[in-house]
Amino acid sequence: YFESSACLTADGNMLYFVSERKKGYGHGDIYRSKKISRTEWGEPENLGSVINTEKDEIGVFIHPDGKTMFFSSKGHDCIGGYDIFRSKLVEGKWSTPENLGYPINTTGDDAHFVMTTDNKTGYYASLNAEGFGEKDIYEISFEKYNVVEGKPIKGKESHPLSILKGRVSDSQILTGVKGKIYVINPKTNDMVGSTSTDENGEYFIIVPGNMEYEIGFTNDKFINQTVKINLPGDENATISFVKDMVVDRKEKLIFAKPELFQVNNILFKLASAQLEISDKSKKQLDAVIKQLETAPGFKIRIAGHTDDRGKEKYNLELSLKRANFIAEYVESKGISSDNLVVEGYGSDRPLASNSTEDGRSKNRRVEVTLFEN
Repeated sequence: YFESSACLTADGNMLYFVSERKKGYGHGDIYRSKKISRTEWGEPENLGSVINTEKDEIGVFIHPDGKTMFFSSKGHDCIGGYDIFRSKLVEGKWSTPENLGYPINTTGDDAHFVMTTDNKTGYYASLNAEGFGEKDIYEISFEKYNVVEGKPIKGKESHPLSILKGRVSDSQILTGVKGKIYVINPKTNDMVGSTSTDENGEYFIIVPGNMEYEIGFTNDKFINQTVKINLPGDENATISFVKDMVVDRKEKLIFAKPELFQVNNILFKLASAQLEISDKSKKQLDAVIKQLETAPGFKIRIAGHTDDRGKEKYNLELSLKRANFIAEYVESKGISSDNLVVEGYGSDRPLASNSTEDGRSKNRRVEVTLFEN
């Protein structure tokens, strides 16, 4: 089926798109699909009759706040052909679309609206008699009008949007932790936004800057944690602010040798997938394997790396060969391949500078880590 446009939410976990697939309300409807894993997306869900009509909907755009959607439609209350509409996500449901009105919408076709993260500038395509072609791209300023909220901007403190991101890790074994992140305005006790950490414990959310917030993390197996931050903001640029969190388990893991949960110094010769210090490395691997036997519910991640000598494709293949070399050894000790995650990163994640032989030697490595399944 023809899919004409798509937009990811700022956290990358939901994809909104337009599709002309069958069983819709009209010719082109807006759908959404939730991210399940790095490579999988959930079954597309039609946004329903409040948003979609018997005519066409196109050009969906989700604002970075995650709760404001702009799209164009021929089926709602239109001035001309396609008009641009705004809808708000309220308690999990999209509100009745509002026409943005003149001068954005005209008697012609107006579509594919997007805007900058500071809410000051919008861009869209319009079929206008004064244009250079059939549809031209226009820029519109929102210095005096809040198009997200649909009301004039009065003389009040400005809060440009900023990016808040970071990683939540287990205090005991330092691996990433999945869970819920929420951002609270302590002055009003309102939740400004929420998101979930991914399998690496990383999160990403866009909220108003120049504000003091409380960031909370929840997971049934971990002690809830809340930290305070002062999130900066800039009227002329989007600020990216990093806040990492380390959380404690409610019940500590018990290992035979807890100091050996990670191995970082399995090193390789140049352009080789053979171990340079095999005896020492095998002892380290044996220790990790023993750890796995005492830690049910955990797996072993084996990540191969190279220095920067060699082309990108060659380095990726070599790093994967190195990781597989270690995986074969681990499997020979009776560990099922189902308990292994094998990855190759090429030269993308150096430990040291590649400008010296000592640094390059450190970068030719495989990292072996226990992580919770």
